[in-house]
Amino acid sequence: MLANPVTLRCSELFDSRTHAVIGISPFNSYFSEMRISELARWARRNFTAFHFYVPDRPAALTLEALGYSPARAEKKARRQANYLENKIARALSTVEAEDELSTILLNGRVLDEHNNYSAGHARYQDLFASDPEFREGCLESAAWVLEKHPDRKGPLTPTAIEMGARYFLAEVPFFLDTPYILGVQHSVFCYHQCPAFLRKLLETQRGAIASPNQGFIEVTPVSG
Repeated sequence: MLANPVTLRCSELFDSRTHAVIGISPFNSYFSEMRISELARWARRNFTAFHFYVPDRPAALTLEALGYSPARAEKKARRQANYLENKIARALSTVEAEDELSTILLNGRVLDEHNNYSAGHARYQDLFASDPEFREGCLESAAWVLEKHPDRKGPLTPTAIEMGARYFLAEVPFFLDTPYILGVQHSVFCYHQCPAFLRKLLETQRGAIASPNQGFIEVTPVSG
């Protein structure tokens, strides 16, 4: 895998090799079982500790934004999360993880087990309501997510994008302040693409919205 830190500080945090969170998106064909296995092997080689992160409950919010009823969205998101959790567990077994489930973070499980996640999520929700620049960035990022979703049919409405921002806000604490949530010294979030808004926040550190101990690494296959 190729690792591309998005800022100089992200590069320094990557070099510390302390901790990583690897994002796995529901309903994204990029995350095949082979790709997840590659990511597990790469993480095992490069970090003292790592977690895979699956936004299970937030995935239902995206489906609602795309027109699903809440009940249907929750059922489909839960089924997809179970499918991904099983794929990740199999990948972790190939790198001899001591405790498979301890290295998988489901958003629902984190919400139940880590009080700091709730506090961090509330902080970013308050910023969304009070900070026009942060709000606009979240809406742009939500549109970016929804545009790529396989269930999208037709143009996105402002209402759909507003609803989709709930998904993005649920993930933001991991993008910008994993050390606070999990109690680690440093962490980098690993994904194959970095939304422009997150890159800007990490580059400018405006208002300390992003933790100085949080980085973002674009991780892509060597062969593309």
